Amino acid sequence: MRFQRAPAAEAALEIAATLGGFHEDNSYVAVANAALAVGDAQAAKTACDAALRHTYPLKELFTRSLLPMAEATMGCGDLVAAPPLGRRHRCGRSRLAIR
Repeated sequence: MRFQRAPAAEAALEIAATLGGFHEDNSYVAVANAALAVGDAQAAKTACDAALRHTYPLKELFTRSLLPMAEATMGCGDLVAAPPLGRRHRCGRSRLAIR
């Protein structure tokens, strides 16, 4: 299933860009989570990368804490590049099926 961004996501990205880009990274975080929700790990990883490109140093740690980068990278099958999952993920079942 190929993830297609909804018009609301496109509008959020456009509005965030017109606000000076301050919230653009958070908009990409929402897009990444939506892509994971429909099972498109590649689109989620692309959105995670875009969020990191659109953040700035003082907000980078906050942005990284919101990103589903580990889940997206694991969903793409790249277990070596996947950052370690937090404790809450080790105890429960995985949300993504690794192919």
